[in-house]
Amino acid sequence: MPARSDMAITSDTRLKVLLADDYPAFLESTRKLLEPEYHVIGTVTNGLMALKMAMELRPDVIVLDIEMPGIDGIRVAQDIKRSGLRARIFFLTVHEDADYRAAALAVGDGYVLKARMGTDLRHAIQQTTM
Repeated sequence: MPARSDMAITSDTRLKVLLADDYPAFLESTRKLLEPEYHVIGTVTNGLMALKMAMELRPDVIVLDIEMPGIDGIRVAQDIKRSGLRARIFFLTVHEDADYRAAALAVGDGYVLKARMGTDLRHAIQQTTM
């Protein structure tokens, strides 16, 4: 059988990311921010779908809002950790409160304020996935 040198084999070696936020416009801006470096494999607008898609898609990184319909982001992270999925979990939120931060970091790998997303989110992901 002749070699198939005319076929290009490509593989996307970027980390796979799942995004969850209840505001579609915010999901889109987050996707655009991350896509040059990461492969965004899904976006969802509630906690139940975040949990379902995390189990189905098995991303490397999950970015969760804390307040979402269905199940909040902290509970989603707890359920994901209990399932054995080894994704890195980052919270992207408007909450600056120390209690929210402590609860999120107890189950996640990073906590980024939405107001600082443009400067801090990619850096936070890079720091924990290298």
